[in-house]
Amino acid sequence: MEQHASNVNSKRGANALRVALANASATDLVATLGFSCYIVWELLGVFDTLPFIAPAFPAEQLPLLRVCLFLFLSIGFFAAMKTAVRVRRQARLFLVLGGASTALVLVLALTSTAIEDPPLWLGIVAWSVFGVSLTGLMAAWAVYFSRRFGTTTPLVITTGYAAGFGLFLLLSALAPVGGTPFFLLAGIIVAVSTIGFLAFLLLAQPQEGQETVDASDLDQHPRTMRLAPPRMPFARTLHATAYGVSYGFTITFLLSTGTASAVIGAIGGLAGCVTALVALSRNRLATGSDIRRITFIPVAVALLFLPIGAPSSYILCSLPIIAATIFTAVTSWVAVALDVDRKGYDPVTAFASNKWPGWFGFFLGTFASTIVIEAAPSLFTIVVAGLVAFICVSFAVFELRIYEDRHDEARSERRSNGENADGADGGGTHEKRFQARCDGIARAYGLSPRESEVFRLLAKGRNAEYISQELCIARPTTKTHIQHIYQKLTINSHQELIDLIDSRE
Repeated sequence: MEQHASNVNSKRGANALRVALANASATDLVATLGFSCYIVWELLGVFDTLPFIAPAFPAEQLPLLRVCLFLFLSIGFFAAMKTAVRVRRQARLFLVLGGASTALVLVLALTSTAIEDPPLWLGIVAWSVFGVSLTGLMAAWAVYFSRRFGTTTPLVITTGYAAGFGLFLLLSALAPVGGTPFFLLAGIIVAVSTIGFLAFLLLAQPQEGQETVDASDLDQHPRTMRLAPPRMPFARTLHATAYGVSYGFTITFLLSTGTASAVIGAIGGLAGCVTALVALSRNRLATGSDIRRITFIPVAVALLFLPIGAPSSYILCSLPIIAATIFTAVTSWVAVALDVDRKGYDPVTAFASNKWPGWFGFFLGTFASTIVIEAAPSLFTIVVAGLVAFICVSFAVFELRIYEDRHDEARSERRSNGENADGADGGGTHEKRFQARCDGIARAYGLSPRESEVFRLLAKGRNAEYISQELCIARPTTKTHIQHIYQKLTINSHQELIDLIDSRE
């Protein structure tokens, strides 16, 4: 039975990927290009070894500047998580915030490279504003993906990540021959591109079958009720923080290997993107519990071998950690967009609450590794052991929470089905009777297996858009199935279908 379910999921996943590719449009291509440019912009801050802003400051100042970046990034997400649900015209606000802070970063970068010996305060301001820039642009992209969610959205996010890491790998390979002016130009190009593409997407007219949404009125989108999502469970928060700490801790040591660290980071990120594409092809991209189990072993084991010796251990251990982190990052983007689309959550609040623990963990990991490198190298092994223990504890807490959730869901399902405490059936269930009526009508009127699936969802009151997403089929195909069902049942409306079901009682 489990093997059959796995085969069904695999077929549905492959079908979902085919549908996404078949439905991809010029707008999706623009979104992919724009999002990939944002990924490059983000990586210019995470991997500061490229001659963007970093070469203008002494090497001993860079750890402090990176700490400032991730401190302001985590503060920005925390502030967005607490206030975004009360903010009107979110798309415009965060797009302007991201664009203005990005422009200021570029001005500060040009200023710092023009000064022979730039002061430390200029670097602190530049990297802090970089954190605000990432916060604003990420929130704006979250609004776009959440409010325009469709069958192609997971593909756009995944390929956008892959293209971004591919472009960053190309830039990293050019580091030996490209000077500071070249990388400043590259930074300007990707920054202007992601802002320009995003502005176009938020203001562009939707495709046929989508609702018309203007960027100035996205907060009043009828499919989004501006609800604050429930508080992120403690287990997930702890787990995300632990992964963020391990990522920030490892990246800092990888950067000590020099400009080659950017190439290594890009390769690790591409490995995570490939894994995400495989998960997308199997329809498993947004299953958080499975993803955390998959990524636990490479992260924990890689950290254990980190103290063996530089630079080989830094390189070998960082690859699986970066791949696992990027894999989880892709899935979190997709999962949040899906939750917002189906549950009506506020997109920025949902995205910020999901991302904030990870970025705060990144700040803690960067801060801890900076202390180890600068002040207490002898504590390296002890700190790594503590970090591995922290990850193991967070994973255990997460697994315990998943077990409790499933137990509660099982009990709730038994109660809703009319079963008593020992699991005995308490006289049959409404769901079983409803299913039997649907199956009887499907057989009586000669509905095909696919038409029967669509019919059952119609009987529950679902619309064509929901059915397309649930069954991973194109919307025109769904409408064709509905038309055939109406013809076979000799009805003309959804209400007549519901009446037919009720009369079967």
